[in-house]
Amino acid sequence: MNARLPEERIVAILQAELAGLLGVWLFGSQANGHANAESDVDFAVLVAGKADPLQLWDISQKLAAVTQLPITVAVIRDHLDDFLVFSSQMLGHSSAG
Repeated sequence: MNARLPEERIVAILQAELAGLLGVWLFGSQANGHANAESDVDFAVLVAGKADPLQLWDISQKLAAVTQLPITVAVIRDHLDDFLVFSSQMLGHSSAG
């Protein structure tokens, strides 16, 4: 994670707030080193089951209070099937498996 971000605190909040948290990834400008003063922080999370959008907004607000930066939390599972099909197609594999 970005050196400015309190990694352990962020992970602790995500673990406490998201039952079934399987993974968390930083992406976007903070991850690739192109952040500026107006950049937000983007996290992708993988959870077992579904995540409530209102809960994700609440978690984003808690993380924003810790980092003093705008936060976006996106659930990978919501887009995982589309990603896997797209990846399979890009690699020339059939989506049938």
